[in-house]
Amino acid sequence: MGSKARGRPWHILRVCSRIPSGPLYWFSDDQIAQGLTYLVGTSASGDNGWLSAIEVPVEARVRCVEAIGKLFDRLFAPRCTQHLSHLSEVAAGTLNCVCYMWWDEFPCIALPCDPNLRRLSGTALTTMEHILGLGSLACQESALHGLGHWQRQHASEVARIIDAFVSSQTELDSRLLAYANAARCGCVL
Repeated sequence: MGSKARGRPWHILRVCSRIPSGPLYWFSDDQIAQGLTYLVGTSASGDNGWLSAIEVPVEARVRCVEAIGKLFDRLFAPRCTQHLSHLSEVAAGTLNCVCYMWWDEFPCIALPCDPNLRRLSGTALTTMEHILGLGSLACQESALHGLGHWQRQHASEVARIIDAFVSSQTELDSRLLAYANAARCGCVL
């Protein structure tokens, strides 16, 4: 995302909102991981402010955050392996890593002065809650990772979401349960 992207945040939002419906099936997991890292990974391109730009209509920003749930449902859930990245399991692979680090790498959703901060934060928390409901170990780990990072600013909502997830699971992997407990108090890296 070069300097042109910085000047047109609405264009980047439109592209990122359409990723979940794009034909990604012919790309390898490594290619998809590389493409997603380039498009949205702030460690690769920096946070150019395209999602937190107040001049972009809030509806477009909300659609982009909601599209993350579709991306997890249509891409990560069926393609990620049943391995945990926070435990550095070798077989996890590159796509699992992008899935796991999604909420670290995704651009800032809103700045503190944003009049739509509450709505955008609520949309992100709802999206993470949706992702927890997917039957994918990697997706659940990612959502817990994101919730762990959001715990400081949204402690009661994060606790509610994680508690509901844990209580709804009849056969929760003990490693994921330990990670859920860590995320509940914000103890994720």
